[in-house]
Amino acid sequence: MKRSEYIALQIQATELVNQALPYLKVKPGQIEIAGFGMDDGVHLLALVNIFNETFCGKLLISLPGWICPAHHHLAVDKQKDEGFLVIYGLLIVTEPDGARHEIPAGTQTLYMPAGVIHQLSAGPNGAVYFEFSEADTRTDVFPYDRVTRDPEIEEDVEGYTPPKGGFKILGDEGVRLVPHVGVVSHLSETPVRV
Repeated sequence: MKRSEYIALQIQATELVNQALPYLKVKPGQIEIAGFGMDDGVHLLALVNIFNETFCGKLLISLPGWICPAHHHLAVDKQKDEGFLVIYGLLIVTEPDGARHEIPAGTQTLYMPAGVIHQLSAGPNGAVYFEFSEADTRTDVFPYDRVTRDPEIEEDVEGYTPPKGGFKILGDEGVRLVPHVGVVSHLSETPVRV
């Protein structure tokens, strides 16, 4: 994938997420585009990683027509359960046997154990949803050899310099959660009975 194409996808995903959650003011450089090595313009997923060393929340963005290919998270060295909460649009989860689960925004959550194979896509207006899991160690396991999460980037934007930190393909590094000293200082030391 060319850098210019990657940036165009970041901009499209930014438009959808800012339509869904205008108060977040997500910038294109905060969005990772998973291209899955297929370069077909269909197998794509946009992610805003919100993370620290022990857990990960991801804001996932699927434009209409985008598909996150079938995968699971039961790697040899690490497993990752995940949960989803749809906040905009319609998320469609398809299992290998053809079972299809449509999850409209705000109606329910979905729990996906590590070994369950699932494919994600969106309804006609796209989907924006949160994924909650343990720290992301890039343990996505795809049943096809050619599928990988990170696209190969061909640099074609004059003067573009990839960042030193974060993911090598990102313009920024998502949103890192940092400890906030004194976060509990406002709480009463007297137990509250309810």
